[in-house]
Amino acid sequence: MNDKTKFIARKGFIVREIAGEFMLVPMDTGNIHLSDGTYLPEFNGIIELNELALFLYNQLETPKTFLELLDAVQSEYDTTNQDVESDINEFLNTGIKNQLIFIMKGGENNENI
Repeated sequence: MNDKTKFIARKGFIVREIAGEFMLVPMDTGNIHLSDGTYLPEFNGIIELNELALFLYNQLETPKTFLELLDAVQSEYDTTNQDVESDINEFLNTGIKNQLIFIMKGGENNENI
C-alpha cells in the first residue's frame, strides 16, 4: 500500500450501544457484487468495537488514506507516546481480512460496498 491508498468501510451496518459496549450490527449486507466480480456473502455476525475502532469505522464512511486516519486520531485523542500507527494498521488489517474494510482501487469509489 502506498500513501495514496484509500480505505472505505463496507455499507449495511449500524452501530448499537448495548450495555455500554459498541456493537457493529449488520442490517443489509447481503448479495454484494463488487465491480471486479467479487461476490461478498451476507454478513451475519455482530462485531464488538472498542472506542478507537468505532472512531475509525465512522471515519471510513468516506474514503480515507492511512495518513488521514492517523491525523484524525491524533486530532481526536491525546496520542502522546502511544503507537497509534500499529493500532490503525491492526484495525485495517482485521477489517480487510473480515471483508468489513475495503481498499479502493485507482481512487474510484465503488458504490456497491
